Order: sequence, then C-alpha cells, then structure tokens
Amino acid sequence: MSNPADQPAKTDGHRISSFLKMVATPAIAVYWLALYVGTHIPNPDMLIGPHVSDKVLHFSAYFGLYLVLAVRIRIVHEAWPTMRQTVILAAMTSLYSAFDEITQGIPIINRHPDIMDAVADCAGVVTAIFVVGIVDWAEKRTRAASPVEDSTDS
Repeated sequence: MSNPADQPAKTDGHRISSFLKMVATPAIAVYWLALYVGTHIPNPDMLIGPHVSDKVLHFSAYFGLYLVLAVRIRIVHEAWPTMRQTVILAAMTSLYSAFDEITQGIPIINRHPDIMDAVADCAGVVTAIFVVGIVDWAEKRTRAASPVEDSTDS
C-alpha cells in the first residue's frame, strides 16, 4: 500500500509536468518571434551598440532556438530528440537561418545579409546539438547507475 503522504508530491509533479507541456509550444513561438523581430529591426547598432559582436549574437540566438526546440521535445515526449528529430531540427533551424539572412536584404528593413551570420547561426545549432547530446548521455548514464526503486512496501 502506498503512503498517503506521497500523493501530494505526485500530484504536484503531475501539475508541473502538465503546465510545462502546456507552455512549451507557446514559449517556442514567443522565442522565435523575438528572434525574427531582433534580426529584422532596422539599424540594430542603436540598440545593442558596436561593442557587441554580431556573430556572438547570431551564435547565441540559434543555440537558444535549437535548445528550446529540444527541450520542448524533452518535455512533451519525455525523451531528448532522437537522431531523426535532431536532423529535422538542425535542417529546420538552418533553413530558417538562410530565410532570416535573405529577408534581411529587403530594402525597407535596412539590414545586410551576411553569409558569415548564417555560419554563426549554424555553429550555434551544432553546439546546442552537442550540449543536448551530452545531457541526454549523462541522464541515461545516471539512470543506468542508480538502483531501481521498489514501488511496493513490505
């Protein structure tokens, strides 16, 4: 028989899991919209200043984009992205990077497309893939090393 004191913890965990599943997709939409707006603001030097490297911003933004997509998969499917999902996410974010750079060339936006920005974007994605892979490996290793809990009381 289970201990009644364990029930609230399970209920709270379920509530948190349900909440995270509910907000995961909208969080990606907000991040992606912010990314689009941030890369299409005319004359961004007035906002970020010349002392911040454009390539670092691109790397960080796309590192974050891949990361929020992977975390959503982790939350919704309770597992990190599979190899197939990783390839799809990498292709999707890389294609978006190209779209992002091309649309910056629209005259009214007053931005300049740069192939090196796209390279920085892809470097951020690849780095995030490695980070997620390391976290996935560490989680699996930790689960394999931990003793199996007995769910029945003696």
